[in-house]
Amino acid sequence: MNGPSSYIPQKENDSGWGTGLLFGGITLVLVLIAFFALNYFNILFLSELYPKAFGWLPHKSSFQTNVLTKATPNIKTDTSFDPIFKSQTAQIEGTIVKVDKGSIEVEAQGHKGKFLLTSSVAVYRSEKGNSKMQLTGGAENVTTGSASIILQVINNQFKVQSITY
Repeated sequence: MNGPSSYIPQKENDSGWGTGLLFGGITLVLVLIAFFALNYFNILFLSELYPKAFGWLPHKSSFQTNVLTKATPNIKTDTSFDPIFKSQTAQIEGTIVKVDKGSIEVEAQGHKGKFLLTSSVAVYRSEKGNSKMQLTGGAENVTTGSASIILQVINNQFKVQSITY
């Protein structure tokens, strides 16, 4: 079989550049898509952590607001809320550590926050041996101690609506 019919063409030695570039390009595109998706769904918080560098990346807006801070407690005044909501409420299970005229300082889960009382704050207490809650009055009845605090956003600021001891 030494004739022309016995000739089998041999494949030239391919170094794999074309295949490597193709798979490398596909991998790069998939990694970028994953990166954008993780940032968009706020799993990677790059847009919020580094707004100057990654602020241009698409991301879902988050409506969560950190009410309590580890830093020196201040009354929050510059808080942005979505205007679509008629009202927003929050609840804190914590300890009232300080009562000032018109405000309280709350500690919960290692964080502290200072909040204004509304003019119509309601204070509830349970009687010993009775599970019924009694309305005991307004701001003059606020004391330190463990409490459940309901806050509502009024003029872009969380204010205490009710306290239950």
